[in-house]
Amino acid sequence: MSGNVWLILIPLGLLVLFVPTVLFLLFKSGQRLF
Repeated sequence: MSGNVWLILIPLGLLVLFVPTVLFLLFKSGQRLF
């Protein structure tokens, strides 16, 4: 069961770290453009 848990937690953890970073970069680039 632990293997299945890691297969779910690792992608979720990457999304949690990746999404705010992308939104932050888009917000900064948007401020520069507009």
